[in-house]
Amino acid sequence: MEANDFASFFVAFLKEKPKVHPRYLEVKLKSNKELCLRLGLDDETSSRVAEAAFPYFASVMLPDCDYPELEVCSKWMIWIFLFDDEFDIGHLRYDSDAAKARLDKLRATMTDESYQHEADEMIRIHLEIWSAIKQKDFLNGGMSAQIRYRKAMNGYCDGVLEHVRSSSRHEVPTPERYLEVRKLSSGCEPLYALVEYAHGLKLSDDQVCGPSVTKLKDAATKIALLHNDMISWQKEKNEDVPHNYVNTLIRHKGLVEKGASVIMLDMVAAEHQRLSDCLKDLTTKERSGHHKMYIESIPRVPLANLYWR
Repeated sequence: MEANDFASFFVAFLKEKPKVHPRYLEVKLKSNKELCLRLGLDDETSSRVAEAAFPYFASVMLPDCDYPELEVCSKWMIWIFLFDDEFDIGHLRYDSDAAKARLDKLRATMTDESYQHEADEMIRIHLEIWSAIKQKDFLNGGMSAQIRYRKAMNGYCDGVLEHVRSSSRHEVPTPERYLEVRKLSSGCEPLYALVEYAHGLKLSDDQVCGPSVTKLKDAATKIALLHNDMISWQKEKNEDVPHNYVNTLIRHKGLVEKGASVIMLDMVAAEHQRLSDCLKDLTTKERSGHHKMYIESIPRVPLANLYWR
């Protein structure tokens, strides 16, 4: 399914042409060049990075943030794509022990003892991103962004490892279990922490983890991951990547691809309605400037995900 077809399922505010950071092209050129050089990417992989335009995602998600923060978030999006490939189609996809060791190195970058761990360039790039988040927190006199980012990235690691374990056992999880794990491995949750970092927001746990905001983030995440799975299904089927929601519906519900797509579109429509209802509920109450900015940033994640390809 093409992005334009998928867009018809978005509520009105998600159909509008997204606002893009005015320095998008600048950050795209700089981020792409830096990571391709530092990681020694071959021409094919470099072309994939350039075509995907990950900094565009960052520029839609963060259209008004300062440039240094936009650069960090753009770097993160390119980095997570390349790091994730090691487990999806790379040498770690069937080796759960090696995958765990690799993910433990990533986790170690977010500990006070991170300097003690030997790191390759991929891990060093994440350490730089983590350092930028910590530095911004320090300047703001708090630790909330780094705490939430670390928690989200640990969840990402848990989700990725579960995918590898399923692949190594040649198992396809049930649709319900898949969604639970995919919400972790999709990388959406760290994006909400990056919003907090990029704008220097000062938010309490209640403001970030309250029931309405949690439901809003859950709906936004499901829209993004269902969109990704629908778009990437043919490619992942050809690459024998089992963790895709279409695949779980085919394997466990006895559906053909068309039937699975119909179910997913119905789910997307339901999540759009839930997202809209959450926004209405949240906008009926008075919010502080930072809390309002955080809430308004959440729908930009599925919006950016829709248009960035």
